Amino acid sequence: MSMSSKKNTTNSHRAAVLLCVKNGSKFIYKQLQSIFMQDYKDVDLYIMDNGSEDDSNKIIESFMFYHKEFFIQTSKGQNNHFANSYIQLYKSIEKKYNFYAFCDQDDIWNKDHLSRAILWLKKNHSKPSLYCSRTELIDSEDISIGFSPIFKREPSFKNALVQSIAGANTMVFNKKCAMLMDHIDTKKTIISHDWLLYLLSTAADGNVFYNQEPSVLYRQHDNNAIGSNKDLLSKLKRFSIMLKGGFDGYCYVNINLLKEYGYMSEKNKKIFKLFVSCYSNKGKLKRLLSLLRSGVYRQNKIGQIALYVNFIKKIKKIYLIK
Repeated sequence: MSMSSKKNTTNSHRAAVLLCVKNGSKFIYKQLQSIFMQDYKDVDLYIMDNGSEDDSNKIIESFMFYHKEFFIQTSKGQNNHFANSYIQLYKSIEKKYNFYAFCDQDDIWNKDHLSRAILWLKKNHSKPSLYCSRTELIDSEDISIGFSPIFKREPSFKNALVQSIAGANTMVFNKKCAMLMDHIDTKKTIISHDWLLYLLSTAADGNVFYNQEPSVLYRQHDNNAIGSNKDLLSKLKRFSIMLKGGFDGYCYVNINLLKEYGYMSEKNKKIFKLFVSCYSNKGKLKRLLSLLRSGVYRQNKIGQIALYVNFIKKIKKIYLIK
């Protein structure tokens, strides 16, 4: 059963903000307030609760009571993996919007987060278009503790195959981009909805813009589903995960989703085929040659070195995840 406040009026400028919640009572009010305080006012908020056992729902209900002029619709989720839940939430919305934004329960948006993203999207409306950005990191007391890594290489399908460059909490996208998720089977394994949307949009030759100036305060705490990799220790940890085979597992999941994807351009189909052959070729040299021919790349030198090492070393046969 769902609950909503305010009548949802249709116009071409409205944005749907998608927020999945689970035990977010400690920080969710500040996030809700930051959405309400956006200088872009044509916003509808959709919230899916995935079995919260704290006061999250009471806080949401209170917020709805005191902000009746703000359209908010709530629903109960199935307590699935967070990535699957976000795509399920998108699919559950009957109305189609021109703009969509993913939102996390424990962050804070700067007041211009939506306006600057939508300004770019309006200028890039002819294709699937995805806006994302760097984040400013804050602790549990809202104190700034740095920034997420800055990425300077061009967003592309060649990059998306091996890396997600921005958190979903920064992503704002147009209707054409959102519709790429329509045929994703949410019963299948999904690593993360941000990586998936980056893959889908670039595979379809869509527009992707990565803003190096942050407009989201990304909270770092013990319960983060995915934290930032801003420091050397975090980068080395991810390097180790890659060499131990964790990266291959992520890629297998993405490969299986892309195998059934019907919007990949002919150019990207060739790149995808070469990348998949990196896993099927038995010899180290053949794997490396396939990797080089595909042109796939990560955003920094450490990541690129780890990528090469991963495909040079002996890879055990792993069946693709269904």
